[in-house]
Order: sequence, then C-alpha cells, then structure tokens
Amino acid sequence: MNNLENADHNLPRIRASLTILKDGQAVFSNLEKVYLYRYVFAKGIESEKKIPLTNAEKIPDREITDALRQMEADRLDPRFADYTLYQNKLLWIARGCKKRGIVYAEISDTSLVKPADAPKVLAFLHASMPDITAETGVTLRFLASFRRIPLTIVKDNVESQQVLRDQLRTLRATAADPYIAGSDIIGEEINDIRDLKPVLAELVSIAADTPGFVIRIHAGENDGLRDNVEKSVQCVREALLPGQKMPRVRIGHGLYTPNLKTERGKELLRTLRSDRVVLEFQLTSNVRLNNLSTLKQHPLKQYLKEDILCVQGTDGGAIYGTDSIDEQLALERMLWP
Repeated sequence: MNNLENADHNLPRIRASLTILKDGQAVFSNLEKVYLYRYVFAKGIESEKKIPLTNAEKIPDREITDALRQMEADRLDPRFADYTLYQNKLLWIARGCKKRGIVYAEISDTSLVKPADAPKVLAFLHASMPDITAETGVTLRFLASFRRIPLTIVKDNVESQQVLRDQLRTLRATAADPYIAGSDIIGEEINDIRDLKPVLAELVSIAADTPGFVIRIHAGENDGLRDNVEKSVQCVREALLPGQKMPRVRIGHGLYTPNLKTERGKELLRTLRSDRVVLEFQLTSNVRLNNLSTLKQHPLKQYLKEDILCVQGTDGGAIYGTDSIDEQLALERMLWP
C-alpha cells in the first residue's frame, strides 16, 4: 500500500518467498525459511501505525483486492469485528476449505501444549469457532503439537526436561476440550522415534482417559530412518495400559519402511492392518522436499492392495502452492493403471 508504483514488480516476489517453488526441489532448511517469512501472518502482533486502505483498488492483484474488501466487510460484521489475528486466520482457513469443498480439517498447533499460551488459544477457539462453522459449514479441529527437534535434545538438558513435563501436563489438562482432536509430533525427522518413547507413553496414557484422542506421528518421511514407522507403532503398543485398546494412531508420510515384500515388511503390513493405523500421504510435499524423486517409487498402491487405511493430505497446502484439487489430480495420475 505504501509502494503501489512498484507493486507489479514486488507482489510476485513476495508470493514466491512464501512458498516452496513449484518448479524445483528443496530441503527442510528451505521449508524453515518459508516458515520464517510467514511468521508475521501466523504469529504477528498488531501494529500501532495502521496503513489506510483508501487506495486498495489500485493494487494490481484481483485476489488481494477481493480479500481486502472482505476484510473491510468483516470489520462491520458483529460476529467478526473483534477477532484477533489468530481468529481471523482460522476464519480465512475455513473459507478456503469451503471454496474447495472441504468440510473438516485439522490444524497442528504447538501453542496448545505451552502452559502460557494454551488457555488463551482455547479461549479464542471457543469464542470464534461456532460462528466460523456457521459461516462456512467447515469444522476445524486441532492437534496439540510437539516440535521434534526440542524433544530430541531433552535428554541432555535438565531445563528442557522441565519444559516438556510442563507441556505434557498442559495437554493432559486440556485433552478433553472439544476442539482438541489429539496430539502431533512435527518437524524434521532427524532421530530414531524410540528417542521419544517416554513422550509417546504419556500420549498413550492421555488417550486412555480421552476417547477418540488421536496420536499422530511424523515418521517414514526420509529414507535414512526406514524403521521409524514400524518403531512408532511398537512404541505405542508397548505403552498400552492393562486392558487399554489401541488408540487411534496416524502416521504422517509412511513413505519409507522396510521392504514391504520381505517377511519383516509383511509383518508390518499385518500390524498396520490389525491396529487400524492410518497412513497419511502428501505427494507434493514428498516431491518438493526432495524425499521422493519419482511417484513410481511411492508405496501407496501396495498399501491399498493390502487394505491399509490411507488418507491423502497437502502437508500444509499454502506452503507448497497446492490444494486438495491439485493433490487429487496427482493421486489420479499415480494410481492410473
């Protein structure tokens, strides 16, 4: 708004900085850089110096001007007028889902395990979600998420151990909240999942007291840790309390495992099937982050043939400049005989 004469030049570059490029492959450090650039939209604070929108129509991008008009209308709508940045973000996520025919979505959020943040975020959700769902018809639920890298260094850091204990206590206190669907372990897969076995044991214990609680684990994303899918399920099974049924477990990616044609691989398939573990596949993410060079190497066909529960996702569509429709087209091309 303060530099309209250069908007034609700047807008495409701003857009490009906020996504993983479509015409190439990246690594996890590139993804972290995109997260940094997007931080102002995700965690920004309100500026005391406002930018007037009187010249919004001069922005040479119809999508932006349409969004600004909707934002102005929201300011006059008593349902949305007092929304925080966080609540507005959820409203626009739900609108994006509605546009693509999505009626249910889950969001991983690390603030829901932080003692100082969780009560505030839950208050935001309870104040806004009924109106957001009424406006869009979209149901949003949340996975209270632990970042993998801090978890990895906990065992060598007394202070980090206390932080983790506080986060687990926070989740135990809030797990029954209707907007929390479960937990998630997110971030770059840099360690043997057994390093996080104590955390998984706590999550299994929480699941025992919270019907329907989902334990989601990012595992099998890169070929350097092919045992993590198998070990993730083992860690959950070994943590079951006496008489406790297997909780709902989802594996994010499940791309790399022991060879599924070997006896060990066949045993993994039997375990996944009997425990009703759901494997989540994100085709675009796998290719863009250089974890998969060609879809021909993807194991999805074999999982489907073995009656393994599978679901497709985007892994955060805006990050990759994709959406559910793009992913469906990619899936169709991959599964075509």
